[in-house]
Amino acid sequence: MNMEKIKNIYKTNPFFENDKDFGHKRIYNLKKFRSQLRKSGFNILKIGGTFFKVLTFEQMNSAFDLPVIKALIDIAEDYPEISGDIYAIVNI
Repeated sequence: MNMEKIKNIYKTNPFFENDKDFGHKRIYNLKKFRSQLRKSGFNILKIGGTFFKVLTFEQMNSAFDLPVIKALIDIAEDYPEISGDIYAIVNI
C-alpha cells in the first residue's frame, strides 16, 4: 500500500472500522489466506476471487447493468489478488 494513511492494512485502522460494523474480524490478501489455510492443515483444491468491487454495492446496483456486473465477476476470477472477496475450496 502506497497510501501514507494506511501504514499496515492488517492492523486496526479507521479506514476499516466499517468492516467491524458488519462483523468482519480479519482482512486477508490471497497470500496470507493461502498461508493460513495451509498452516491449519487444509489442502487447497481451489482458491480465487468472487467480485472486483469498484464502488459500494449500492452505487454499483444503481449505476451498472447486468453485463457490467458479470464482467466484474469475471475480472475477479482472472485476478483474485485484486478481488474484493476471496474464497477457498479445501479438504483436510
